[in-house]
Amino acid sequence: MRVEVISLGLTEAGQLGWSLTQQLAAPGEDPDHVARRLAGPVVLVHSTSWRWDPPGVVALTYAAVGEEAQDEVNVLVDPVIVTSGDPMRPRPDGLHDHHIAAHAVWHLVAIATRDPVVGTVAADPRYQDLFAAMAHAAGVMPTATFEQAHPSSATAGSQPA
Repeated sequence: MRVEVISLGLTEAGQLGWSLTQQLAAPGEDPDHVARRLAGPVVLVHSTSWRWDPPGVVALTYAAVGEEAQDEVNVLVDPVIVTSGDPMRPRPDGLHDHHIAAHAVWHLVAIATRDPVVGTVAADPRYQDLFAAMAHAAGVMPTATFEQAHPSSATAGSQPA
């Protein structure tokens, strides 16, 4: 199993930023422990999704919100939730890291009013601006197939901060 952590925060310019850290879990190792180790000093680690990645690795994704900015941050630009477009094949083709980050943002926003743990972090004055930026992004985030989301470019979706 591969554990991946999408760390979310605001850039110095106030833009919604994200970074990805990942590691294979040792056999029998609790993926929550791996995620917390990868996330570093944070106030929230929340599992947002899982998927099967060829050649047979299960990827378990966590979103993390922390006290410190990450060294290498991408700005989430025109985020899109990518779908396969086929109701019998839920895993989309062409999934990129920025799609995973977009889904993590959408997921945290979707549950912030229903999950008391996520809601407490969202209401904390230190993270209100971050959750406001995530709510704005999630509110305008379309769902599309990869081809619809990237008609002319396979690298759209993020840029260095």
